Amino acid sequence: MFGWEAQVDAVARAYARLDGPAREDCAIFASNYGRCGAIDFLGDSRGLPDSIGSHNNYWIWGPRESTGRTMLILAADLGDRAEWFDSVEVAEQVVPDPYAMPYESGLKVFLCRGLKRPLAEVWPELRHYD
Repeated sequence: MFGWEAQVDAVARAYARLDGPAREDCAIFASNYGRCGAIDFLGDSRGLPDSIGSHNNYWIWGPRESTGRTMLILAADLGDRAEWFDSVEVAEQVVPDPYAMPYESGLKVFLCRGLKRPLAEVWPELRHYD
């Protein structure tokens, strides 16, 4: 739980910089239920929409209304998934917390635009239960 405030603050800063149409269409994605939960629990007070995610029940709940045209992704790196988008840039760097778990440290918020395939088609490839 250490570091969650900083993660959500970084996502909120990136989200606030989006223009109106991009903000309305933006999905906030994380590949771990803890990050999604932090965004959902702490994000209301920061004006964030509910997150979507690929881990455990977040995957079951699906991409909701998200199209994938604009996504903020909270992750250490995107790996080969960066190729799924027309453009990817680092929008924010999460302030490190010395008490956070090592895999929760050094995260970035990636601004991804132009998902090349429909999100509903990509969604089954994202599932993981570990």
